[in-house]
Amino acid sequence: MSKFPSYSIKNNTEVHSETLSFESKYQNVHNSFVFAIRKSHSFEWIEGEINEYTQDIFEILAENSDKELIYIRAIKNLLKQKEFLNLQYLYSNEMITDDEFSQELDENEDKYLIHVDNDLNNKSFDVLCKVLKKINLNFTDDDLSEIFSVRTHNIINLINTTKEIQDEDSSR
Repeated sequence: MSKFPSYSIKNNTEVHSETLSFESKYQNVHNSFVFAIRKSHSFEWIEGEINEYTQDIFEILAENSDKELIYIRAIKNLLKQKEFLNLQYLYSNEMITDDEFSQELDENEDKYLIHVDNDLNNKSFDVLCKVLKKINLNFTDDDLSEIFSVRTHNIINLINTTKEIQDEDSSR
């Protein structure tokens, strides 16, 4: 039995399976699109041709999806920090031994370990900047690294690259 529920297609829209992507719910195929809107146990399909207006909509949807991933990762990382602080509290108040502390970290690494593995490209850097602007706080390098799982040297390189591009544009 499939882990995914079965869905029916409304509006008698003929949709070819190679056109669909349930992962992204949007698939660009030869300058056209098919978009799935989930309604209970069915999908309503919208199809059309990509033009300037629809391209802008899909770019907004993609950016919102990227922001959601950033928020989810930040929340997960903050929860890991909280779990580690709880464990550290138990240890510092001698509620657990050195061995118990080490054993807990060794046996449940994923519960506490934050992977700083999110390499940013220009697009994801722009999205992260928008998220940080909305949060409206000053972050240290360590905060950025731990909360958003980004390498700070990568951010610095992107900032320098962006500044160079802006300087070139202003000198023209």
